[in-house]
Amino acid sequence: MTEQTVPRGTGLGIAAELAFSLMLIAFGCLCIDTTVPEVINFMVVEYLDSALYSQIVGAMLVCSGLYQGVMAVRRRAEPRFVPLSMLLGLVMTAIYILGFAYVGFYVSTFVFLFGYSLLIEPPDERNVVSKALFAFISVAVLYGLFSVFKIYLPTTWLF
Repeated sequence: MTEQTVPRGTGLGIAAELAFSLMLIAFGCLCIDTTVPEVINFMVVEYLDSALYSQIVGAMLVCSGLYQGVMAVRRRAEPRFVPLSMLLGLVMTAIYILGFAYVGFYVSTFVFLFGYSLLIEPPDERNVVSKALFAFISVAVLYGLFSVFKIYLPTTWLF
């Protein structure tokens, strides 16, 4: 009989999956402003701005949360294995979101992408230089896109 190695983790049932779905929906609702008529004006007259961007992201989060909740109920969500790296990724995502307000979007995004890409790679395949380059190029592309579409981010104490 061969012994299989099981990565460390925890089992999550339907309650945890529904709680996660509700958190997605709640965060999505926080992203959606009450300025829907102004958004239609932005879409027709002006460039895409940060309010519309957050509303699009919020709508995607609400849809994703609803989908996850429905799928959890449909399959009756037997406890299934969730690796610790996934749970750590969830914590990193929460810290990343908080980092927007204090550190700034670009610095937070760089640190998050770099850290998360290291987290999801197996330890023997990690290449720190390529992960840092990936994070830097991703942030540069976001900066370029935000500049083209005139999406202005709030100023923070760092950037």
